[in-house]
Amino acid sequence: MHTSSLSHIPTQTDEALRLLAGMYARRFQWVPPDQPIPQTRWHACERIRDLLYQARDQPYALAQLEELAEQVEEEHTHSAAEVEAWRAYVGEASDLVAQVIQAGGDASVLIAGETDGFRHLCLRCCQDESNFERVRFFTRSARRPLLKAEVNQASRSLYGRCQICHQVLAPEKWVVLVPAGTTRHEKDCACLECSRAGLAWLLNLYARDEASHALLLPRAAQIAAPSLKQARTRAFSYCWQHGWYVLFDQPPC
Repeated sequence: MHTSSLSHIPTQTDEALRLLAGMYARRFQWVPPDQPIPQTRWHACERIRDLLYQARDQPYALAQLEELAEQVEEEHTHSAAEVEAWRAYVGEASDLVAQVIQAGGDASVLIAGETDGFRHLCLRCCQDESNFERVRFFTRSARRPLLKAEVNQASRSLYGRCQICHQVLAPEKWVVLVPAGTTRHEKDCACLECSRAGLAWLLNLYARDEASHALLLPRAAQIAAPSLKQARTRAFSYCWQHGWYVLFDQPPC
């Protein structure tokens, strides 16, 4: 186990700073310091963790992070790549604290759901306590908030899906599926979007305005498939690839 620069674990009363400090503590523990490439990340996570645990408030934490981003350039032992990596890690932490401050200090802006460290539930599904019983091997004692920064990544994997609804965590957009009828294709069409009879089922995807809940025009996408069930399947796959969460969904026909 790595030694910490903290002589003791301080009590951070600010929920948002405590959650972020915990995230960087986990990152610090999982990055070996003896590997040449992630060494910069290891040291950066350690410094960020300690700073967030000890910060007296959110504006102070942000100011300290901005200073921390410049400190590595004052040391002449770092390569240009290490300096760039350091600034990227500290920059991410600064952005996260800034998001919290912009949200009025509310920690909920950071949270994507709940997890035991391996199995994740989205915000909607984790509101129902019975859902945790449906997740095999979920460790109740390790249950904690899941932060968006832990799952928000360019290349999405199964770890970024909710164990209950199988939808994306930390979505970039909320959409609604609206059946748009059918369309006829020419005979012997080979587009793979229509049936042997040339009939293609259409689903429109509309983004939803967060304030008014109204659907936004124009549509975000249109999905076509040989059947409505296949169109739904393709729509969910499309949404997953783009980081969209489907709202007000109905069971497949």
